[in-house]
Amino acid sequence: MTKKIFIKFMVIAAFFSDAFSAEDKSDVQHMNISFAGTQLIGRFEGFREKIYMCPGGRPTIGFGHVVREGEIDKFPGIMSQEEGYILLGRDIETVYVPDIKRYVKVPLTQRQFDALTSFDYNLGAKNFRGSTLLKLLNSGDDDNASLQFPLWRNANGKYLPGLFSFGTTTMFLLS
Repeated sequence: MTKKIFIKFMVIAAFFSDAFSAEDKSDVQHMNISFAGTQLIGRFEGFREKIYMCPGGRPTIGFGHVVREGEIDKFPGIMSQEEGYILLGRDIETVYVPDIKRYVKVPLTQRQFDALTSFDYNLGAKNFRGSTLLKLLNSGDDDNASLQFPLWRNANGKYLPGLFSFGTTTMFLLS
């Protein structure tokens, strides 16, 4: 087992410290991502202090923040990890949490909410809203919805092991 995979499993184990307790479902309109969910996204994304091209071919910085047109001047040099976490939190709160609230029509556990927010963060609202995962979830089929995560392992037609690891992890979060 490589060090990177071991670290991911450790993060998952920490995230699952309360995994065997019954977790109540709540109306998504009254939910927000947890601290653990935000940390999980940050760990999966990894941190880059300078702008780089992500596997999807878009300029990116920090913990996977896609740099939009007209925003490039905001990141002229090196970003600190603290600035990266602030940007990650703002992205999650302004874009990805509202996506979950807009498209999910059934109550969720906190882990499910976190997993879906992570999915949306990694793959985008367009992919999320058109996914079989969302259709199954909204029909009440949590088990089969969770099996959809590992199927999302390519970016621009290229297999990415990181997306596969992300997918298998979030599968267990959702179930």
